[in-house]
Amino acid sequence: MHNLIKSILFIAFLLLAIEGNTQVAINTTGNVPDASAMLDVDSDSKGLLIPRLTSLQRETLALTAVDGLLVFDSEEKSFYVFGNGAWIDLSSSAEIWSLNAPNVFLTNTSYGIGIGTDAPASNTRLHVLQAGTPLASQFIGTVACFQTDFGVGYWSRVSIIGGNAGASVLDFGDADNQQAGRISYEHTDNFMAFHTDDTEKMRITSIGNIGIGTSTPSAPLEVIGNTSFKILYWSDMPLLHTN
Repeated sequence: MHNLIKSILFIAFLLLAIEGNTQVAINTTGNVPDASAMLDVDSDSKGLLIPRLTSLQRETLALTAVDGLLVFDSEEKSFYVFGNGAWIDLSSSAEIWSLNAPNVFLTNTSYGIGIGTDAPASNTRLHVLQAGTPLASQFIGTVACFQTDFGVGYWSRVSIIGGNAGASVLDFGDADNQQAGRISYEHTDNFMAFHTDDTEKMRITSIGNIGIGTSTPSAPLEVIGNTSFKILYWSDMPLLHTN
C-alpha cells in the first residue's frame, strides 16, 4: 500500500511538471531545453532518425499530411517536407534551381534544360522536344533547339504572338547592339520588315509588294538606291521601268 501511494504521488508530480513545462530536452548533460524549442535533442555521438517510408507510402500519406510534415523516402534517398498540398524534395537534387528574387536560375550553369526529354542535346542550353527521338548533340554555342520528330513530313514551329496593334519581333544582336538585325511583323498594317545594321532594308507589304530601300513599294518589286527602277512580271515577260 505504501508503494502504491508513492507511485501515485510520483505520477501526479510528473504530470504537474509536464503541465508546468511543455518543453522537452533529450540529452545526457542535464541541460534544460532551449527557450525557443518545444523539443531540444542534444548529442555529440548520435543523430535524429526521421521516419523512413517507401515512395508509395509517402504518396499515400499525402492524403492526410499537414504542412510541415517531414519524412525520409527510403527509395529515393531523399528528405521530403509537405507544404501547400504537395511533397517538396529537400535532397541535393532540389538545389538545381536557385532564387535571386525575382529571378530563378540554374545553380550549376553547365546544366542543360530538357523539356519533353530527359536527355537534352549536348552543347545546348535548352532542348524542347515535341515528340520522337531527341538529337544527341548540336553545334557548339547552340542556345536552344526546338525539335519535332513525328516523321519526314512534319514541321517544327516556333510561334511569336503579338498584340493586334503591336508587332512580333525576332532580334539578332551582340553586346554592343542587341537589335542590330531584326525581322518584325507589324500587325496593324500587316507588313514584314527586315533590318540590318539597325536600319530597315527591305519590306514585304500586306499585298505582297517587296520594297528594297523603300517602305512603300508600289510594284511587286521596287528597289531604290543610286538609281530607281521597278520590275513587274506579266505573263512571264519582265518589264523594266527606270526613273
